[in-house]
Amino acid sequence: MDNGAVFNYTGSWADIGFDTSFMGTWRISGEKGTIVWDGYSNPKVQLKKNNKVIGKEIKLSQKQTISDEKQFAYELNNSLSRFIASIKSKTVPETWCGDNMHTLKMVLSAIESSKREISINS
Repeated sequence: MDNGAVFNYTGSWADIGFDTSFMGTWRISGEKGTIVWDGYSNPKVQLKKNNKVIGKEIKLSQKQTISDEKQFAYELNNSLSRFIASIKSKTVPETWCGDNMHTLKMVLSAIESSKREISINS
């Protein structure tokens, strides 16, 4: 990131087993510890000092619990509202998929590379 923070993203839509929620699995680590959230249960915090765990794991409570259907409807409504606002303001929407072209290029390059490797070793 511009401010020196490190961001690491790993994602796959093709894993078999150990499915995550639509929100994914989050892990945020900092100098004082780590917060993890699996998208289903309450977030958990583990504090560390000098590389040693301080106290017990802390479970954070979520402020509200809503059904998956209501959550989906809320997220869909929010996404569509932002998309419409971007059209009206002539700005690029958050849901713009242009950066996905880089992902597609990477995948196609990996496929091509694997074909070349096969032909070289054959």
